[in-house]
Amino acid sequence: ADNADAVLALKAQYRREPPKLRDAMDAEVPTFVVRSNTYNQILAALREVFSMDEDRSMELALREVEEAVERFQLLNEPIELLPQNSYIRRLQHQMVEKNSLKSESLGVEPYRRVRITKW
Repeated sequence: ADNADAVLALKAQYRREPPKLRDAMDAEVPTFVVRSNTYNQILAALREVFSMDEDRSMELALREVEEAVERFQLLNEPIELLPQNSYIRRLQHQMVEKNSLKSESLGVEPYRRVRITKW
């Protein structure tokens, strides 16, 4: 706890106040609590930890699709991107289409994501 820059804790553990968590809180280490250990919960907490705004999130999502298109062209295997909101997914679909590839959205909100495939 003395060397931690931040602590990410599950709500159930946070309520129990284990000794290590109490030590971190006493040392005034920033503590972020998530309801469950799902991807979206952890991602939201990490965005808060690193103060990522929506513009930065969009930039990362668009960079991810660019890199995925390059990987697809090398490997010729379907690639799934990280879950995104509908607006970012639409931008990702447009970028895939510009590269003459096909994409589809898979999953159920909030885990809906883009999958890149061949025409």
